[in-house]
Amino acid sequence: MGREKRIEYEGAIYHVISKTVSSENAFMEEKDYRHFIKLTCDAFSKYQAMLLSFALMKNHYHLLIKTEKANLSQIMHEINSKYAHYFNSAHIRKGHLFQDRYRSYLITNDEYFINAFVYINLNPLEAQLVEQLEDYKWCSCR
Repeated sequence: MGREKRIEYEGAIYHVISKTVSSENAFMEEKDYRHFIKLTCDAFSKYQAMLLSFALMKNHYHLLIKTEKANLSQIMHEINSKYAHYFNSAHIRKGHLFQDRYRSYLITNDEYFINAFVYINLNPLEAQLVEQLEDYKWCSCR
């Protein structure tokens, strides 16, 4: 039996999370973070989506995305597959980088939007990666 198809809407906002296999690091060097951001921006431009908030953590990432079309799956496939290919090549590794499918949560109201936005931006602080949130470079809080 196949996976259930994701429900996607035009103009929808999603909180997306993708985690690595076995909690491996997805970002080893500054160039990895930069490459991920570039791929994300390219995909959003190509598929007419908007990045509202993000946090790139060591072994996962969070994105708050607004899609103009019902195309979240296309966007995420492009980001995850291109980044995994880049990462495997750059760090001489093989196999899957991301565990299972990404998780996506449809934002259904203003309160949920605010909570997701705050949660994403506080993630580096909660994970104790920095003492001051503004010191974390890979988060939209800055």
